[in-house]
Amino acid sequence: MTIVRSLIYPLYLALLMIACGTVRAESPPPAPSAPSAGGSQSVSTKVIEARLKEVEGSTDYDEEAKNNLTELYRKALSSLESMAANEKTAKEFSQARINAGDEASKLSARYEQRKLDQSPVTVDIADNTSLVEIENRLLKEKADSAAIAAKLDSLEQQLDTEVRRPDQARQTLTEARTEQDNINAELKKPSPDNVKSALKEARQWQLQARLQESSSRINMLDQELLSQPMRLELLKAQRDTTALNLKRSRERIQILENRVNEQRRSEVETVLAEAATSSGKTYHEHPVVQELVVSNAQSSEQLTQLSRRLENVASGDQQADDAAKRIEDEFRRTQKKLEVAGLSQVLGQILLEQRRQLPDNRQIKREVRKRESLIAETALNQLQNNEELRKLRNLQEYADTLTATLDENVALEIRPDLLELAEARLNLLKKLDTLGNTYLRALGELDFAQHRHRRRQ
Repeated sequence: MTIVRSLIYPLYLALLMIACGTVRAESPPPAPSAPSAGGSQSVSTKVIEARLKEVEGSTDYDEEAKNNLTELYRKALSSLESMAANEKTAKEFSQARINAGDEASKLSARYEQRKLDQSPVTVDIADNTSLVEIENRLLKEKADSAAIAAKLDSLEQQLDTEVRRPDQARQTLTEARTEQDNINAELKKPSPDNVKSALKEARQWQLQARLQESSSRINMLDQELLSQPMRLELLKAQRDTTALNLKRSRERIQILENRVNEQRRSEVETVLAEAATSSGKTYHEHPVVQELVVSNAQSSEQLTQLSRRLENVASGDQQADDAAKRIEDEFRRTQKKLEVAGLSQVLGQILLEQRRQLPDNRQIKREVRKRESLIAETALNQLQNNEELRKLRNLQEYADTLTATLDENVALEIRPDLLELAEARLNLLKKLDTLGNTYLRALGELDFAQHRHRRRQ
């Protein structure tokens, strides 16, 4: 009995070890989790990117299979990228539901408070501020005003779009829900038996990614519609505030332009007075001296005309801006009338009314040609003045040049008069050069304003 027991025990242990080994061999470690082929769970970018990389580096697939798999994976990744963008936008719309209304209320309250403030707009400029500093301040204010006007234009366009947006969003929402139903139906269809398992999986993942993207788009559109009233109120408050900012900026521009015109006029009058003092004197009757007297008188007249033209251009620039804004407003009002009336017999009346309110194109073209002529004339004068200014850098050398062919005694006799007149001429040409450059820039600004005016017709 003891012998039998001693023989059976080792045999029992051996059988037990074999059984345990078999269990271990038939129970491999679990594979990493992946989206199910049935599309019951969502797919992730990380999993698809890993599988795409695996396929691209594999030699187990022929070229056609690899291309098909790669295309499906890339489409799935594209859908997931769109889903991420939709989720981000939906979150922004959701935040707008919470924040936009409060922000609009605060902006509107500040706007109403500013409207009630009847104190005049002022510009802090000391009495001893130079003309150059004031002109630079004016240029900066004009640049700021242009930026505010562009912002206002953008807000007006956003408002026009936002007012019409709900109908478009609802239509897109209907289409997205139909697409979602179609994708769900595709996911439920069994794949053909002859399709390899890898391709089945890729197709299911691509459909699942499309479904996720479609669901995110539906949520985004829902959030857009829910937040639309709050966002609309915020846009209106921003538009009103920006319009008020533009009004105040243009008032500051007017103050600065008045100050520039006053100071420029004062400086021109000073230069002209100095030139008049020299022209009122009795100079030597030699032709060289008298020619310089006449040149100074002509430059004085040119300076007077240029100063007047510059003031007219400044006012014309503002008028062009105002006209462009008026046309833009009229266009928007016409659009709204058309939306209400539709394409009916009322359309002709609306367009006729709009056309009557537009400026005459022929008149605008005449003004453009006249301005082009002024620009050419002023540019030529600038070239001639700059050439003479170069000669006047050294007054002694300038007088030597004028008397180079004269008798030495005559040259000595008229030299004091020539130097005095040359100095007056130098001051005149310097002022003409500064004013001419300012005039050319102002004409350019007016040209830009009127081109914008024409584009809006």
